[in-house]
Amino acid sequence: MFPWRKTMKRQTLLFTFFSLTCGHASLDNDISNTTIGPLINVEERELDSEGLEGRIVGGDDTPLGRYPYQALLGKARGASRLDRWWCSGTLIAPDIILSASHCAGRVTGAMFGAHTLSSRSEDRTVIRVKKNIKHPSYSTRSLRNDIAVFVLKKPYRDVDPVSINVSVNQPQKNDPLSVVGWGELGNGQFPDVQQHVEVLFDPDCGDYQDSWITPDMMCAGANGKDACSGDSGGPIIDVGDPDIPLDDVQVGVVSWGDGCADGRFPGVYSRISHNYAWVRDQVCLNSNDPPATFNCESDDTADKKEVEESHCDDENPQFWWGVLECDSDQKFFVCFLYADFCKNTCELC
Repeated sequence: MFPWRKTMKRQTLLFTFFSLTCGHASLDNDISNTTIGPLINVEERELDSEGLEGRIVGGDDTPLGRYPYQALLGKARGASRLDRWWCSGTLIAPDIILSASHCAGRVTGAMFGAHTLSSRSEDRTVIRVKKNIKHPSYSTRSLRNDIAVFVLKKPYRDVDPVSINVSVNQPQKNDPLSVVGWGELGNGQFPDVQQHVEVLFDPDCGDYQDSWITPDMMCAGANGKDACSGDSGGPIIDVGDPDIPLDDVQVGVVSWGDGCADGRFPGVYSRISHNYAWVRDQVCLNSNDPPATFNCESDDTADKKEVEESHCDDENPQFWWGVLECDSDQKFFVCFLYADFCKNTCELC
């Protein structure tokens, strides 16, 4: 939910830290209702990519309940403090959130039901996150494959998950898309109410150097309207019926940008269709109730679950399946597919 921006260099990022008065909040086991108090202070400081944030410029207040599948990501404990929530994501299965890899690593909770941050009457639900899963080919330097999934300890069933795009041919040039979040408005001010802004898909990615944009990325922007990378990990959406969230299709995940609301440099997003197979695998392998659209009963998913149970040798990380040595090309390929199953093996080899 917090904004980040690229300054003079791609890896120099501005983190905006929020301090709030703390309303009462409790976390009972895995799920609780909580209230966030009003914003009282803003402090800026430089951080590395672990403190990436995002913002929305030129947008409008969202109607209450229009994007119910968006969640704040951060620390489960101390949930009444807004500085505990530094990214956002979207519910794509009852127990799976889609977000950005640059948000992953420290997330222990997800908050649903936030709309007006100063409200003391909203019913908000905090659910513990039990797994942060980054894409195995994510690069902190280039932000390639900046996509991740977060596995909830318990499902959240009060809203329907958002659909995600599978087509490499969508969106089309100049298609209108919406970015949603609570980030900076571009003037040093921050919204109290969740914002959305309409931007246009730009397959040419403005004036960015070709080497900066890889096939897993997509661009969208408009003069005076931008996510400037949006809320980190948040959605860029192909909106169907403007009054029906079930018609929405998420096409990307907020990743990075140069400047803010500059028509030459649109916001850059992680393109879901490029990494759909990986996202699907993670949903099928980690969700206890995957939506039927992921077709999780297919043979290839069943085969991967068998690998988890019988093939990994984390007690002997010098070998894979007891046969393949660490420097084997085959082992590298298998780790790409099964890194979450054999984490110790893949990381130590």
